[in-house]
Amino acid sequence: MSLIDLNKRKEKPVFVSATKSAKHCTIGLTLNYFDGGKILIRHVFEGGIFADTDLKAGMILIKVNDKPVKGMSTIQAMELFTEAEGEISVEAEDVGMYIATVMKDSPGAKVGIGLKDRGEMCLIST
Repeated sequence: MSLIDLNKRKEKPVFVSATKSAKHCTIGLTLNYFDGGKILIRHVFEGGIFADTDLKAGMILIKVNDKPVKGMSTIQAMELFTEAEGEISVEAEDVGMYIATVMKDSPGAKVGIGLKDRGEMCLIST
């Protein structure tokens, strides 16, 4: 078992920019809504404009082109990327989280991870 208090972790800000050559160019990000109105970067895809930057899955998105994203839906946050033209600047926080994807091989298969809310902490157990 592992107990992690994310509120006490030291966040490391990350500032990146990438150029979007056309309005419908591939951004290459997926986002998830996270606790307290935060937006989590779920995946950074190869071939997207942020693939070769320091932006990584597990980071909390803070700003896109100087616009704060806290409290936005994932759709609203993604629109900041899709509607932008030219250079897109991003501020994110590296809170040391890692994203894992698990695929079940059948509908009845169990993942085998338990999460329990402990107030400001989350208990992860197998």
